[in-house]
Formats: sequence, structure tokens, C-alpha cells
Amino acid sequence: MGNTPCLCGSECYYTTESMTHSVQGKWIVSHNVPHHKCDDCDEVVFDLDTKFIPMIRYAFDNNLREIDYLEWDNFK
Repeated sequence: MGNTPCLCGSECYYTTESMTHSVQGKWIVSHNVPHHKCDDCDEVVFDLDTKFIPMIRYAFDNNLREIDYLEWDNFK
């Protein structure tokens, strides 16, 4: 995947990495999450097919502190 323009005028590059999220006071770490990231402004953009929000909702609803995007299909 190539780089895409960022709203700040720089470029976002495609990467996969772990991210930490706070959901209603609970911390959830998601691993191997594919996204576009800008090093200049730290903007993070997800592709529509990533289904990131349902994964975090599942982790929250099931009291998980960590979830791996690569294993997400096993949870659905």
C-alpha cells in the first residue's frame, strides 16, 4: 500500500502496530491493527474494512484487556 495524503499536508503511511485505547475508564490494548499513520501530526486513519470499532467493543463487552486484530475472526 502506498502513502496517502494527510489533512495536515504531510503523508500517512500504512503500518500495523499495537495501540492502547481508553473505553469508559478501561484500558484495552489492540495488537496488529492495520492503519494509516502520519508522523507529523500523529493522525491515525483506519480503512473502512478494518472493523476496528466492533473489535474494541467486543473486547470491552467481554472484559478483555488485550485483543489481537489478526485473531479477531476467531472471536466473531
